[in-house]
Amino acid sequence: MSKKFQIMLKLSVLLGGSMLVMIFLIGISLFQLRDNMILERKASLLKLIESAESVAYYHYMQSISGEITEAEAQARVKNAIRAIRYGEGGYIFIIDIQNTILAHPIIPEYEGKKDVPLYDAQGNNVLDAIVTQAQHGGGYIEYEFKRPGSGVLVYPKLTYSQLFGPWNWVFATGVYTNDIQDSFYQQIKLWVQIVTVPFILLFFVTYYLGSLIAHPIFQLEQAKATAEKATRAKSDFLANMSHEIRTPLNGAMGMLALLLGTKLSSQQREWAQIAHQSSEELLNLINDILDISKVEAGHMTLENLPFDLQTNIRAVTDLLYPRAHRKGVEILVALQPDLPRVVIGDPVRLRQILLNLVGNAVKFTSRGTIEISVSSEKQGHVHLMRFEIKDSGIGIPADKLTYVFEKFSQAEESTTRNYGGTGLGLTICRKLTALMGGDVGVRSAVGQGSTFWFTVKFMQGEDRSTAPLVCSERKNQSFLLCTAMDKVSFLMKEALHLDGGKIDIVSDPKDVVAALKQAVSLGVPHQFLFVEIDALENQTERLNEMIRDYFQASPLTYLVLISSPDRPINVDDLTLPCPVGILTKPVFPQDMFDVMDNLRALGRNIGKPQLVMVREDQLGWVAEVPQPLPPTEVKDQKSDIVILIVEDQTINQMLMKTVIKQLGYQTDVAVNGIEAVKLVAEKKFALVFMDCHMPEMDGFEATKQIRLFEESTHQHIPIVALTADAMVGDREKCLAAGMDDYLRKPVKTADIRGMIEKYLKG
Repeated sequence: MSKKFQIMLKLSVLLGGSMLVMIFLIGISLFQLRDNMILERKASLLKLIESAESVAYYHYMQSISGEITEAEAQARVKNAIRAIRYGEGGYIFIIDIQNTILAHPIIPEYEGKKDVPLYDAQGNNVLDAIVTQAQHGGGYIEYEFKRPGSGVLVYPKLTYSQLFGPWNWVFATGVYTNDIQDSFYQQIKLWVQIVTVPFILLFFVTYYLGSLIAHPIFQLEQAKATAEKATRAKSDFLANMSHEIRTPLNGAMGMLALLLGTKLSSQQREWAQIAHQSSEELLNLINDILDISKVEAGHMTLENLPFDLQTNIRAVTDLLYPRAHRKGVEILVALQPDLPRVVIGDPVRLRQILLNLVGNAVKFTSRGTIEISVSSEKQGHVHLMRFEIKDSGIGIPADKLTYVFEKFSQAEESTTRNYGGTGLGLTICRKLTALMGGDVGVRSAVGQGSTFWFTVKFMQGEDRSTAPLVCSERKNQSFLLCTAMDKVSFLMKEALHLDGGKIDIVSDPKDVVAALKQAVSLGVPHQFLFVEIDALENQTERLNEMIRDYFQASPLTYLVLISSPDRPINVDDLTLPCPVGILTKPVFPQDMFDVMDNLRALGRNIGKPQLVMVREDQLGWVAEVPQPLPPTEVKDQKSDIVILIVEDQTINQMLMKTVIKQLGYQTDVAVNGIEAVKLVAEKKFALVFMDCHMPEMDGFEATKQIRLFEESTHQHIPIVALTADAMVGDREKCLAAGMDDYLRKPVKTADIRGMIEKYLKG
């Protein structure tokens, strides 16, 4: 409160305004009284909901244990909740997330009906609001409601809604609050009567009362200003630290990625991969901290894009499989057969959840397997996707399960020392799944592993894949699998059975030749042979011998080798008598079927046997650096195209120049905004990568100057922001300055290539 206002308040009290002050005090007291009455009513509603949840959970557990059926459990819950009351008119009713009324003690004639026309005084559907509130964590809703059949009478209502997850039911209270309003008005009358009597006496203490009022309000404003200042300082700190860390991290990660693209010895590659993995973990930590801040501030937004579900999951397994395999842990993937291939949602956030949960499974599992299973339940036009990550790790004590999703929490005090981590990952998963219309949970026992699950909602997208999961040409095939892992053979059998195939299994590669010969002698040779070759690491000669033996035993059988992505084999040393397919683990059904179809398309009698890979990024099989295009072809296509890099950091300049030149384009460099504006005025550039924070003139001002210059030339140069800023609003700030797009450091080669293709494709 300002000093001027304090003086005016004191003068008004001294000049006979004590009555106004008293009314003000009474008003505060009365409104506080009303608020307290509302709070008491809300507390009672919570008790009602807790009672309902207790009843529902008790009968739900009975159905789980088999004492009663699920239908009987649901019927008992409905009957019990119909009998729960609050005061004279309070009650509980049940609806599901499709807005069907399941139980309602006041309007039982609407039970079993969907989309019942229940509207508030503004014409909004009350059931929609209640379900939406429940799906976002539950809470209170206040509205004016016309009771059905009551004509024009309007009743204020207070409702608390809560989602009961196991059945997707929404419990909601129904309490009329007109009695609170009546009581409030009665209190006003009583206070007015009380005030008129002692008014003369209170007149002499008005100055004191005025001071008493002004002082705490002044203190409150001071505290508010201090809190707002602290919040701004926190946001500035996060933004500055994110920028300062991301800038050198961009150079480190980029150079390591370039190094991994060259021909290295096995030890050099291992060291480079460890360094790159460490930088990835540091970046993940920064992103976790920023994500928590965004979610808590309500600034987290979700994309709504079509994406390939299997490709998204595979990106996670490709990243984590080598780390798991080095520990002797196998990652397996089990997909529901009719799982949609293309869905519409946020692929980045789904990948973030999977990376957190699968990464934790890898961290806390030292032997056995990690199984990622995905299923889908269609609900109208929406698919409710359920992901489960089951591991054979250390497990979590039962008394720790309740808070593993809380910030900075881990299952044991010692986990921070033994396994590391901030405890932020699971918290982010919980918040992201809620934003995506789902939930997250865990089942675990010490020494028996853990199963983390989560659900999200996606729309089904258009499947543009050319190879269907089940193809008529693959019907009634005969397959031979050679793997030492029962679980791997089981999952592959499940996938191959979709085509009605006959599957034989052997666990030892030495038994393969005998199995092939036996099938040939019976006149039913195997069409495909799948062989795990992990045991043949660095044994190229033995692998060549094995391939020849298999070919001689059954020349009509197509061979598919299954390798771990972290155990490369020098493909240049392989001698192939026939086309050979390659799959990397974990094996995805679509990859397996694509390899089979490609092998069949090549046929057996081709002039040059070759390796068949369905994925361009087949890890462990690309031993050489990609060869550059012939000079004439480069000149015709790209050599005349110049891209300007505006960057003040020398390492980042080197990184961008190297990546862009590898893509076949020329580059020029400016170290600040002044140089960038000068170069754009003197030369012709097809694209500009613009850093935002530079000395002398930053990227924002440089972009504005370039856009002013373009008004005279009537041309437009695409400008892509290349910045370490990663807070909410940074992208919008870049676009508002006149930039066309935004890349956040650290950037990857694929990001740079994508931007170049986007703006130079014409």
